[in-house]
Amino acid sequence: MEGMKEYFEKLVQANIANNTYLGIGDYEHAEILFVGKEGAHVYQENKKDNDEISFTREWTAVLDSNGRKTSKDSNGYRYPSGHTWSKYQKLHDVIYPDFRHTARTGVNFTERIFATEMSTIRCKNTSIAQKDPDFDKLLKERKENFFKNTEFIQAFPVVVLACSNYISENEIRDIFGVVFDRKYEIPSKAGKRNFSFCIYYNREHSKLVIHTRQLSGAIPDKLLEEIGNCIREFMRKAI
Repeated sequence: MEGMKEYFEKLVQANIANNTYLGIGDYEHAEILFVGKEGAHVYQENKKDNDEISFTREWTAVLDSNGRKTSKDSNGYRYPSGHTWSKYQKLHDVIYPDFRHTARTGVNFTERIFATEMSTIRCKNTSIAQKDPDFDKLLKERKENFFKNTEFIQAFPVVVLACSNYISENEIRDIFGVVFDRKYEIPSKAGKRNFSFCIYYNREHSKLVIHTRQLSGAIPDKLLEEIGNCIREFMRKAI
């Protein structure tokens, strides 16, 4: 019977020619998928100090060497509090309190979670990324070919879509086979827009999809805590 390892190997083989962005993390054992908007670092193929094992040809080398490396030595860098990886780490720590990251540098969320991006256009600024003339076309193709039609992505029982307007409610239902359940509101400061997230389940309640804003910048810890608690409760009951 095929499992996540075999699904990932098939995904890698199918994307060698275009060297697409696959993601980072534990492809073999992770039960949770984080999906951001787009990567911020401009990728340079064959550059020795790329900070992620994330593109197809890099993963091919890892698989060919029978390795299970999840990301390239991420433990030596101190990520700013507003960095997406810092937010992912905080969310991971709520979900997996026994594996909280206590070091002053680095992250360890990649040891239990797989993370990818909704868009393949890499840019430090989302507004600039959306000005790319191929943005809509590439995003549509990515949703269809990578998210909807790959066994690896579809096999995750928990998906966190932290990409706000990059995906619609109709697309969430179509791609992941889920229906809307409820919306959670996190009160913000007076005069500010509340933070929120929506949860979706499949018919059997064996898959949870959470849709929220990009997890970066000045988002409150309360948002991460509420999302994490929803995931913990679901995993306690369903996984």
